[in-house]
Amino acid sequence: MMKTKTDSPADHRPTEEEIREYAHHIYVNSGWLPGRDLDNWLEAEAHLMNEWEARRAGHSRPQHGHRPATAKTTGTAQVLPRAG
Repeated sequence: MMKTKTDSPADHRPTEEEIREYAHHIYVNSGWLPGRDLDNWLEAEAHLMNEWEARRAGHSRPQHGHRPATAKTTGTAQVLPRAG
């Protein structure tokens, strides 16, 4: 589906490009840790899909400006529940 000026953010699932950009955001904000490409991609995809689903359901959630908390001790990214 081509995005038009009348499309709202809830009109489309996150694109591959949006996921890639957010995964890069995670990579940069995690201190450029190498070897976490897949973890960053999966975290970005889950985060953007959750935002998209919340918008479709009519809930207000922050846009891409926030990075979800991750568990650093295990060496794998885990999206933690948001407080509140």
